[in-house]
Amino acid sequence: MSLHDQPIRVAGLDLVCAATSPRLLRSLTPLLSPYRVRRVRRPSRLEVRRVPRRFPDRHLGTVAAGDDGLALRLPGGRARVDSAGRRMQVEVDADATPPALEPALRLLLYLACIARGGVPLHAAAVALGRRAAAFFGPSGQGKTTAAGCSGGRLLQEDLVLLLPRADRGWVVAAAPVWSRPDLPPTRRAVRLGALLRPGPGPEVRLRRLRRGEAAPLLFNPPGLIGGGFAGAPAARLLESCSRLAAGVPCGELRYPAPTRLGPELRRWLEQQEDVGVAVRPRRSR
Repeated sequence: MSLHDQPIRVAGLDLVCAATSPRLLRSLTPLLSPYRVRRVRRPSRLEVRRVPRRFPDRHLGTVAAGDDGLALRLPGGRARVDSAGRRMQVEVDADATPPALEPALRLLLYLACIARGGVPLHAAAVALGRRAAAFFGPSGQGKTTAAGCSGGRLLQEDLVLLLPRADRGWVVAAAPVWSRPDLPPTRRAVRLGALLRPGPGPEVRLRRLRRGEAAPLLFNPPGLIGGGFAGAPAARLLESCSRLAAGVPCGELRYPAPTRLGPELRRWLEQQEDVGVAVRPRRSR
């Protein structure tokens, strides 16, 4: 079954996929087919095509900002997202293997999230009832462990895309980005209830972070494109991080692993319920 002209919904975007190569479409199908939707009024376009020559760059990748959007250079190809996050294009070397599309798709969703006023986080997110908690921080800090101890339903454990919604505050958007392909896809956005930075401690302790403390911690450009991530993309992301820290309760979590965090987290979320405010998405000019 092909994805061609089949609408899908990922990362808050309604997409229609198009490709010049059946092989490229087949490589996208297992990633995106769980996100298929029936009707889309105004879909964005994800275009994937082969190019006949190899790009000389063999570094991890760079990002450049222009008047019409963000351009990404990566090994074996390049990609572009327009300034509104509504049109995405990927160019892959003619002899590139299908798995090369996964990192391209990952970074495209990252850039599209920023273009739409969102915040992409290296984090693990779980659903606790009708709200989600996202555990963020550097590698080895215990994000996945905290998610496993929370007793919640796993939404993401690698790249969490957070988008502002006028009616629901911030949400964890569904995205096909996993470190393990056997994990189940998340098809629907879940309202974000809290952002927590985990770490080891002798007992379970939750401390509220002020906006000035939380915003710099949320600003975490990806290592894959860190060398070229500057200027307009970085400024837009920093602004979104500040708005996110103002609109969603942020806290520091200390706990001894393994331990049951579910009851403590639910109590803390209930205490913070009235703190979050709905933030309207920033409109692209």
